[in-house]
Amino acid sequence: METDGITAFPGTSSNGDTDRMRKQIRDTYQGIIAELKKCTWPTRDELWNSTVVVIISVLMLSVFVFAADWLSQFLIRLVTWTL
Repeated sequence: METDGITAFPGTSSNGDTDRMRKQIRDTYQGIIAELKKCTWPTRDELWNSTVVVIISVLMLSVFVFAADWLSQFLIRLVTWTL
């Protein structure tokens, strides 16, 4: 029940507002789908190769950080024990 643009129940919107919101949601969703269709998705082989590169890179970085940490710890202990 609506009279002069005032809704009968506080917090409710008119049917026009609901329709407008649904249209905005639908338009946004359709826009997202259209943009995703423009994307070039990797093939299974490209994805596998990229995954292998990432895993090897992480392992190499881990070894480097471990070695740098161990070396710095060794040098700090060497310096503090001789003082």
